[in-house]
Amino acid sequence: MQNEPKDPYLVLLDRQIKRLSALDQSLLSCRIGAVGHNWQQVQPDRKPSRRGAMPMAKQCLICGTISRYEVSARFGEYLSKPSYDYPDGYLLEKSDERIRPQAVRAEWAKRMRNAVLPEMVYSLGSPIDSDG
Repeated sequence: MQNEPKDPYLVLLDRQIKRLSALDQSLLSCRIGAVGHNWQQVQPDRKPSRRGAMPMAKQCLICGTISRYEVSARFGEYLSKPSYDYPDGYLLEKSDERIRPQAVRAEWAKRMRNAVLPEMVYSLGSPIDSDG
């Protein structure tokens, strides 16, 4: 039987999942779109500008990432895109390819399956208290 060519997209995802396997669980969880960061407003480290821009900052309670941005004191619109300070280990090694959300979800699901499934099997196999 001849080897079939592999789908390039699946090869890419597999390579990215391997890169993600080195991340700490809390750092990986924050990269999941459905879970995401758990932000809390924190004191900004800058003063308001003369043009009426109010600095704002928030920090993730899970991974420690800090997001800084400016908001108009008059109309409340964003005046700048957020800038981020990431904790050590959050950013992956430099690469030309952007990590796809599917790869992050696949690595997260694999870890959840390995952590939760054994506990579920054990609890389902335990005797039920009939005195209840």
